[in-house]
Amino acid sequence: MASTPPQRGADSTRQKAAGTTSTTQTTTTQRATTTTRWIDGTTDGKMPWGWPKVAALAGLPALALFGAGTMAWGIPHVEDHRTAEAVRHLAEAGITDVDVDFDWRGADLTGELPPGKTPADAVAALEDKWGVRDVDVSGLTEAPAPAPPPPPPPPVTEAPAPETGIVDVVATSDGETITLTGEVLDDAQRTTLVDAAADAVGADNVVDELTVSGLAEGITGSDDRVAGLAGALSAMGPGIISGTATLSGEDLNVNAEVADDAAKDGLDAILASVDDVANVSGTITAPAPPETTVAPAEPAELTLDEEVEALQSELDALQQEISETVVFASADATLTDEAKATLDKVVAAMQRYQLPVVEVEGHTDSQGDDAYNQNLSQLRSDSVREYLESQGIDLSRLQSNGYGEDRPVADNETEDGRQQNRRVQFTARPTF
Repeated sequence: MASTPPQRGADSTRQKAAGTTSTTQTTTTQRATTTTRWIDGTTDGKMPWGWPKVAALAGLPALALFGAGTMAWGIPHVEDHRTAEAVRHLAEAGITDVDVDFDWRGADLTGELPPGKTPADAVAALEDKWGVRDVDVSGLTEAPAPAPPPPPPPPVTEAPAPETGIVDVVATSDGETITLTGEVLDDAQRTTLVDAAADAVGADNVVDELTVSGLAEGITGSDDRVAGLAGALSAMGPGIISGTATLSGEDLNVNAEVADDAAKDGLDAILASVDDVANVSGTITAPAPPETTVAPAEPAELTLDEEVEALQSELDALQQEISETVVFASADATLTDEAKATLDKVVAAMQRYQLPVVEVEGHTDSQGDDAYNQNLSQLRSDSVREYLESQGIDLSRLQSNGYGEDRPVADNETEDGRQQNRRVQFTARPTF
């Protein structure tokens, strides 16, 4: 049987439409079912998701909100921590006063680096620290290099201080010639002194033995002191018997014997005028006027007895001095110079009274035996007699006797007493 070809036209259109409708309806039905099942959770009366799934779906917004809050709090906190750590690490590297700003894991540095530090030093201090990803140093500037120190000044070489000296001059005068010796500082000072001496005694009578040191003055005012010495020299001419003027440093000393009071007054005035520039000392003397001597009246002529009495009186007056000076060391009869000076007074008395004779008595202390002391006392009296004779007393007027230890005048038990007993005494007599 022949097959019937499919009909085209309206019927086909309806089929297509019917097929489309059927398909659409099927899809719609399936979506509705799926949605219902998702919402209702039923598959054949069952809930394929159940409440856990529904609850999970309901908690997603809260979880998202929590995560967002955590990030909002945590990121600035972490960035602050990293900033503080960055500042610490930079300070350990010697980098201070630099601003640090973190953007999560990236650090921005701004400011001026300390002298001697570079951006590379800052990067080295922070990179690879607690997850730092990159360090932006474009905001850093390097401190200008310090200016090199100025070169040291050249060493100052001080000129050595000039060597100094003083004026040291001695001038001597006998009224006719002045001699200058010593040292002055310069030729001008030498000329000043030589000219002053020439004014006093004439240029031909000046002996110039001065030397010039050429040194700077060690004590200021040397020219003034030289002028003062020159003034003294000008007055040491004919009015001077003898004189010496010395200038040494600040000291001016003048000693002179002048012919009269006028010369003395003139020299004194000159020295007074320089007292304010030098330490002036010395003595200016004028001879004393001659004494008017009156010839003593001729003494009345005395009898022998009167002369004996007068001579003995003078000898007694000298006895204390004789006892103190005409003494002898133990076992010795030698006269000392002091003893001789006293015996000269005995000579003078005997020359005033020519008639009496004088016994010289020698005495000893009690040390030693009698015979020895007797001999020693005689030696002592002989020593005195010989001295008186040597001074012009006629031997016929002298007699010496030794009395040993027989006539003590003090205690022989003491050294002082024995010293007094070793003595000489004088007795005036009319005759022996």
